[in-house]
Amino acid sequence: LDGVIQQLLTLSLSNISADQVALLLLQGEELKLCGRAFSNEPGVQLGKLLPTSAEHELALGIANYVARTDEKLVLEDATRDTRFVADRYIRAHGPKSVAALPLLLRGHLLGVLYLENSAVSCAFSATHIELAQLLCFQAGMAIEHIRLYEKLNERPASSS
Repeated sequence: LDGVIQQLLTLSLSNISADQVALLLLQGEELKLCGRAFSNEPGVQLGKLLPTSAEHELALGIANYVARTDEKLVLEDATRDTRFVADRYIRAHGPKSVAALPLLLRGHLLGVLYLENSAVSCAFSATHIELAQLLCFQAGMAIEHIRLYEKLNERPASSS
């Protein structure tokens, strides 16, 4: 799973004008931060390198909104959008462009891809969002296959 997360975030960071990308996966009823990458830092942070709470790391209100609605959200200037003006992260860090896209497979939410550009308003073009949606689709299928494979390996061997 870490390989899929790393590839999704690396491809997103290198092909979409974001300075931060993150993947939150649904675990039970909650979104859990599973990976993130920054344009000014090498590599992708996974697992134990991640903070336990995403609340101070990204606009969690936006990610939760996307998880609730199963629809992508693209904000040209997050600091001016009245729906998220109370979000702690937006108030503290003032990111300009924010986009969040659901990872859906057969209509079921797997997680949310979060993209942020802290310096430029309107950073994400329609082409960027289309590419992010394609990456989300591919990652959703890969994550589902990994989970199915893990379930099969957890089954006890049948006796003959």
